[in-house]
Amino acid sequence: MICPYCGASIEDGARFCSECGNQQMPPNKPAQSFCPYCGAAQEEGSVFCDTCGKKLDGSAAADPPQEPSPTGYSAPGTPLGYSVPGSQTGFSVPKAASSRSESTYNRVKTGGAARDFRVTAKPEMRILGIPVRGKAMWIVLGVIAAAVIALVVFTKLGGEKEPVEDSAARSFGMSEKTAEAREDGEEPLREGSVSSLMESAAKAKQAALEEQALEEQAGEEETAPEPTSDPTPEPTPKAAEKPTITTQPKDQTAAEGETATFAVEADGDELTYQWQYKKSDGTWQNITNSDYTGLKSAKMTVPATTGRNGMQFRCVVTNDAGSVRSETAKLTVTASTPKPTAKPTDTPAPTPRYDRNDYSTTEQPTLADFQWVTYDILHGSRPEGLEKLKYTEAAGGWKCYILDDPNGEYDAVAEHFLNVDIKGKYTDVTVTFDWIYTFIGAEGEGYDDNSPDSTFKGAWSGGVIEATGSGNVTFTDFYYLDGKEYAIGTMMWPDGIPAAVFMVRP
Repeated sequence: MICPYCGASIEDGARFCSECGNQQMPPNKPAQSFCPYCGAAQEEGSVFCDTCGKKLDGSAAADPPQEPSPTGYSAPGTPLGYSVPGSQTGFSVPKAASSRSESTYNRVKTGGAARDFRVTAKPEMRILGIPVRGKAMWIVLGVIAAAVIALVVFTKLGGEKEPVEDSAARSFGMSEKTAEAREDGEEPLREGSVSSLMESAAKAKQAALEEQALEEQAGEEETAPEPTSDPTPEPTPKAAEKPTITTQPKDQTAAEGETATFAVEADGDELTYQWQYKKSDGTWQNITNSDYTGLKSAKMTVPATTGRNGMQFRCVVTNDAGSVRSETAKLTVTASTPKPTAKPTDTPAPTPRYDRNDYSTTEQPTLADFQWVTYDILHGSRPEGLEKLKYTEAAGGWKCYILDDPNGEYDAVAEHFLNVDIKGKYTDVTVTFDWIYTFIGAEGEGYDDNSPDSTFKGAWSGGVIEATGSGNVTFTDFYYLDGKEYAIGTMMWPDGIPAAVFMVRP
């Protein structure tokens, strides 16, 4: 007989084709029709296709599927092709048209001779004697694979292995009674459809997963991991911090001609120091004067001069994280104490005076000319043995030294060196200031003073000259002592800053 599916010659009365494996219709069955959707053979009078399950509607084809093309085919309704059963080439057949009117063929060499055969149905598998084709076959295979995987996982996790026969029986949806019947050699009855098989396999898989979860939970409780000690964290690098001043500089007092030291102490890494002084306008400026020492260290030494009396200092301490300023410290300069001299038993006769014209001078003054200006002189003391001068003796040229803000009350200490000329009648006196050099104490710097001359007009009265111009100037003492002439007075600047005035000649 000829297989209606693949065209192979098989033994008469065979139930299955030895080539394609399809079930053959019994000889006493009526002529077959074919499903228009999947091409499977159908019994006469069937309402639904027993392969794809679709309703036939009485339109089942009377003819088997058309012959395949030489390139192979895919059964209608399947997304992908598959290898033709019995093919010796092993190639995958690409997807073909779904219409039955399109026929496909495949040539297969058999026994060295090529022959054509007709492919009319999908491959199928049998479960408990029930043919399963198309999508249902792939679904069942997936369920079986899932059940096998669950069984393997359960076995590896230490669960008791159940007999393979029992597991397989549950996987295929057989009841205990069906399994017993198969063990007795009896043909079991069909107990359910493909849907019932799938449901049974899903339940078996879910039961295995639940049992696995319980065993894992019990295993975790029995073998709880020992607590591990945390590794010692590496120390975090310390961020750089701004300096911290631990000892502030203190006010210092020093006699004129001596030195004063200001010191600061600070904590921090890689510290640098810069000393500053406060200017008369209230701002701060770095000290650059060369007669200071330690300007960029923690200790600064300042020569004490009359012009620096009342100066204020501070230190700026800096590192990579920032800078911090110290508190302000003040310098007070006192007059130097003269060494006592032994008085002779006999008072010597006064040094003879020279002619007045010999004392008048235009020579520029220096600091050495005014070493006689002491703290006592500044505050009104006068030496013994002096001789008062008349106006005619006081007139002429003088070397002059002016000290602004002598008591440091206005933070405006300054020193001026100049020449002074006094002339005119005693009732109409003209005093002229010729500026030469100025030193600003707050800035610690001096400069040549090329300012225009300042002129004051006034009069002589009772040995005192009072004159007015760019401010007011008063000379209260003119006297002669030990071969020199001296003059002492006061001045008031237009901005209200007081000053002390000292003159000497020759």
